[in-house]
Amino acid sequence: MPDTYSITIHNASNNPEEFFLFHAVPKPAEIPSPDIFSNVYLKSPQILGDGTSSVTFQTSNEYYAIYGTSVQSTDGKVRVGTSDYQPVKLGPHGSYFVLKAAEDGLSPQRDQAASAGKTTEVPGAFTIETDSSFRYPNPSNSYFGIGAKDPSTDEVVPVQTYPAKPAEVSQLFPKPKYYIASGSNQPGSIIETMKIGNEATFTLDSKGQYVPGKMVTGSGIIWSFGPPGH
Repeated sequence: MPDTYSITIHNASNNPEEFFLFHAVPKPAEIPSPDIFSNVYLKSPQILGDGTSSVTFQTSNEYYAIYGTSVQSTDGKVRVGTSDYQPVKLGPHGSYFVLKAAEDGLSPQRDQAASAGKTTEVPGAFTIETDSSFRYPNPSNSYFGIGAKDPSTDEVVPVQTYPAKPAEVSQLFPKPKYYIASGSNQPGSIIETMKIGNEATFTLDSKGQYVPGKMVTGSGIIWSFGPPGH
């Protein structure tokens, strides 16, 4: 069974705010940095900034291999949609997926025959391989990557994505590490993480404790955490 997490945000900014959550996923070694995109995972409705209003995000450590295409939303931002997904098992003896292009050379689809018998032996990873049938660049803007389920809707949302290029093998390392920011970005939207603001990283350790990163104290952030269900 996957582990589940609750992250509650209290807004004491004196301004109404919307918040969104995205994953801090390690960059795959096989993919150039300009081709690695962070995507919004969950978003909240607007909440008041009076210090008593709050929103809670529900997450889990259950991950998916996803593929799909991107479109430009009405706010001008690029949003990646999930065309299909498969649950993953992390290595050793982890999942290995091979993707091929449809007859148009554009739309990705899973090649079950080519995937059969392949595994990922690296601990904490799964693998996605694209075969040589993909065209790049292509007008469909095909992507593949890591997805996570929104517990409130059961929709699988892209959390880190990469353009589908021909003949590439990528080992992916999802983990339950998150960033929180304010803004009205929609799930699946590509965000430029370096432009969001000061970094405040909290890592959930093996004892169920949140460990603050070095930037937390320097940013003057006040934080606390409680046991599950509190």
